[in-house]
Parts: sequence; structure tokens; C-alpha cells
Amino acid sequence: MTGWSGDGAPGDGSLRNFAVGAVRQHFTKTLNRNILGDDSFDPLLPTDAVLPTSAELDALEAFQLSTGRPVDMDLAGLVLKDADASTGQALFVNGTGNPLAGGKCNACHMNAGALSTFDGQNNNFDTGVEVSEATIALREQYGIGALPFDGGFGLVPNSGGFGDGSFNTPPLVEAADTLPLFHNNSAETLEAAIAFFNSDAFNAPPAPRREDTTY
Repeated sequence: MTGWSGDGAPGDGSLRNFAVGAVRQHFTKTLNRNILGDDSFDPLLPTDAVLPTSAELDALEAFQLSTGRPVDMDLAGLVLKDADASTGQALFVNGTGNPLAGGKCNACHMNAGALSTFDGQNNNFDTGVEVSEATIALREQYGIGALPFDGGFGLVPNSGGFGDGSFNTPPLVEAADTLPLFHNNSAETLEAAIAFFNSDAFNAPPAPRREDTTY
């Protein structure tokens, strides 16, 4: 399960080839994307990027597999000394603190990780961040205009436009130490991120607004 935009990794979709998609999308000098190693590379034009070698792909895969913790915590069984933290723990695990209530945060972020409780998979969701007020404000702040949907260089390049508006569920452990949050840094604080999941943008999102995403 790789990629923030629902498009996976190029080739066989493996973690090893995720770096190939990252180079094509993020590492180029210009949007011409004349990349050495691609079938479409034109030696008469300036080179925008160079695809990783086989040895580099092996090394990048090994590094990615080495990160993270070997065993996830048991969030529901974790004993916290702070009363406010314990209340937050109960809200995170089942939404209301009522043990009979259904899950909320924990449904998609089991044990504050990236796996869902309902199927044990690392899923992609369109949470509405791409069309949220905070993202629109970022467009206005930086004069971006029609901000392209993130993605488009995975198994099916430019499928459905430029990405499909969905994002890979991230782990939340230590999220407060990695501010700002969301893929486009639209939540500057942990409180802002939590508020988003209580907003209409998440719970009653508008129809996707696919502005012109052509560069």
C-alpha cells in the first residue's frame, strides 16, 4: 500500500519501485519531466532527473523497511497517569468513552497506526482535505489558483485526472512532533487536525471540485 494519492507505485506496485514514482513526481527540475532511464527520455533535451539504479532501489527499500517500531502498542490497554490524556484515549479508541460505542479515530488508525480495525489493511480514503477550507486558503495565500490534486505517477499514470483525491492512512504515533499535518501542511497544529475531523469537510464533504489540473 504505497502512495498518498491512490495510485500506488510504478511497475509491480512494490515498495521497492515506490522510489521510481517519487523521482518522476517530485525530483524533476522542470515539469517537462525528461527523465534519464525512462523510455520517453530525449537525449537532445535537458535532463530533468535520473531514475535510481537497481542498487539504489535496494538500498532505499532496505531503509524504508528499517524504520518504525517492530511491535505496535496496545492503545486500548495502555495505562495513562494524566486524566485528560486518559479521556482522550477513550475518545480515540471508541469515540465517546462508552465501551459499547463504535470506534471513531481507532477505526482507521488502529492502535494509532496505519491499519484499519475493520479489515486490518492500510487503506486509502478521500477525507476531503483536498477541498477543505484550509487548503483553499493555502491556494489563496500562495496564489496557486487551481491546486492540482496530489498524485498521478503510480500504476496508472494520471488516472482520473491528477491523482484521485484519496490518501494513504498514516500512523498517528508521535504525529504531534511532526507538525504541520496533512499532506499539504494545511493543519498547523494537532488541534486543527482534530477539528478538521469534526468538520463538515470530513463528515459531509462537498462534491469533488476538479478544477483544471493541467500544467
